[in-house]
Amino acid sequence: MVILKSVKASSLIETITASIIIIIVFTITSLTLNNVFASTIKNDINQIENTLYKLEYKYRNNKISIPYNEEFNHWEVSIFKEVENTTDWVVFKANNSQTKKSVIKKRMYVEE
Repeated sequence: MVILKSVKASSLIETITASIIIIIVFTITSLTLNNVFASTIKNDINQIENTLYKLEYKYRNNKISIPYNEEFNHWEVSIFKEVENTTDWVVFKANNSQTKKSVIKKRMYVEE
């Protein structure tokens, strides 16, 4: 028959130390992930790009006229004509008043 060796139990100090190390690692990881998710949400411009595509669609189908201005979730959206090297362009521009970001889409102007 095999004789089982007894395992020494860890002391209270070792258990508390290991628990504190685990808590510190968990806290650092949690704060890092929170920061990453917050910056991802803050820098997300998909919603305003979709709005600009909708406005472009409306412009192409003569539902809005230029110059055009509106506000959308802290974004100042404007549509205007611009001449560059004898080419007419329609500029769809959105500026965020909080983050100071800009999204600009230029399309060639076609008069119908």
